[in-house]
Amino acid sequence: MLFIWIYCNLRGHVLQFTVAVKDEKYIIGGTNMKDYVLEVCVDSVTSAINAQKGGATRLELCGPLLLGGITPTQGLVKMVKEHTNIPVFAMLRPRIGDFCYTDSEFEWLLDELDCLLAQDVDGIVCGVLTPHGELDLQKMKVIIDKVHAHDKHFTLHRAFDMTVDAQKSLKDAISLGVDTILTAGHQDKAPLGVDCLEALIQQANRKVDILIGSGVTVDNVTYLHQTTGATSFHLSGATVHAGDMLYKKEHIHMGLKEFSEYDIRETDEKIIKQMTDILSVL
Repeated sequence: MLFIWIYCNLRGHVLQFTVAVKDEKYIIGGTNMKDYVLEVCVDSVTSAINAQKGGATRLELCGPLLLGGITPTQGLVKMVKEHTNIPVFAMLRPRIGDFCYTDSEFEWLLDELDCLLAQDVDGIVCGVLTPHGELDLQKMKVIIDKVHAHDKHFTLHRAFDMTVDAQKSLKDAISLGVDTILTAGHQDKAPLGVDCLEALIQQANRKVDILIGSGVTVDNVTYLHQTTGATSFHLSGATVHAGDMLYKKEHIHMGLKEFSEYDIRETDEKIIKQMTDILSVL
């Protein structure tokens, strides 16, 4: 006896065809969540270890995430690679702020790229824009060609969400050879960008992986998958706890005044494990 299941997202687009003949099941099309990507962005060795223990499939390693993530130090890269055994993709971002770089900043960026490649990271995460909000094709090509020459993966980060036209930027990214695009669907948070995300996934047609990030939680990842058809997700899974300092001067700030100097923000292994459990059964 033959049985056919057709799984669709909430908008009616097919996610998976499954055919059963007697007691055997065969997936013949669509997506399979056994092949999901769970990328966890981290900015410390402890967070990296916690992410791996929770079941992350890879790490996006950054400098301080409270600043949006910048290029990690060589020491941090070395330590994370020593203490984990899943792929490490390193952020390549020389400074906070926009993604339009001067010539000297771009030279700085390329020097940092050489350092990261010398440390044998598994991938590079970067994005460069023109003043008019389009991908800087010339600068991006220089970066991507160098990354691919070392047989590494290239992810276009959320500079993509800061571009004028999502569809054109996707087309440009594919032409450049981008492997993955991290995006919230041109919104601040992914749940607000589901219409755009679904359209991007359809347009990408597996020529580039659409990695959904920003605002992804254990409470909405099922909705994001069912609505968009996405199988790749990005989050920090971080919680905040008090540091070890007993003597404190709360009125003095070394950085962002919105955050206490005495709080530590780290990836929570339990949150990543929850996410892993959800994705493994979708």
